[in-house]
Amino acid sequence: QSGTTYTLDSGLSNLGLTGLTIIGNDATVSLGSNASLNASYSDNTTHKLTISDVNFEASDSTAILTLSLYYWDDLNIDTCSFKDVKVFVGKYEGESGLSASVTGCGFSTGISDTGYALTLNAGDLQVSGNTVQGFGRGINMNVSGGSGAILVDGNNISGLTNTEKPVAFQICQDAGDRSPLFQNNTVGSGCIGLSVYNDFSTGGSISLVDNVFTGCVADILY
Repeated sequence: QSGTTYTLDSGLSNLGLTGLTIIGNDATVSLGSNASLNASYSDNTTHKLTISDVNFEASDSTAILTLSLYYWDDLNIDTCSFKDVKVFVGKYEGESGLSASVTGCGFSTGISDTGYALTLNAGDLQVSGNTVQGFGRGINMNVSGGSGAILVDGNNISGLTNTEKPVAFQICQDAGDRSPLFQNNTVGSGCIGLSVYNDFSTGGSISLVDNVFTGCVADILY
């Protein structure tokens, strides 16, 4: 319900649901601690999660909290905001057959941090139209186990605070024969545009098209 604040203090795990849709209508979910919303791991059922139009925030404005969303085979987050909340999405390393889409979301914090605002462990990915402001690093993508597209499009990342490696985008693991596409992304000054991690491999190629990396420490780190 619009204008309403709900509290999530811990989490829900092993949810045996084939589908869960959360439409927030611009409502706020306040995290009192690190929280999770996880599907069942072992019931051999396809699980789909959709979260739309929800404002997530940490109730304690002095610490960044984590929202974990694991074991969903098909996961979609759109038009959500995350204030002082970083998100872990998808699978654990080594699992396969999961896809994730994160579109039109905003991640922001004024708290000093070293980690990623968004970590995506899913083989098939669409990451489009998101903004990241003020976390240690931007978006980390572990792409093993997929067969579909890897698209990173129209995102804006700035103000990263990790003093060693302020990475805007990082891609990891085995992409198979797929060719990840990074296009129309904007990265602010003092950042590293794209980190290609040392465990990344592909039989295709990485394409960078019409990205704007302004005043970066390095455009590409390999």
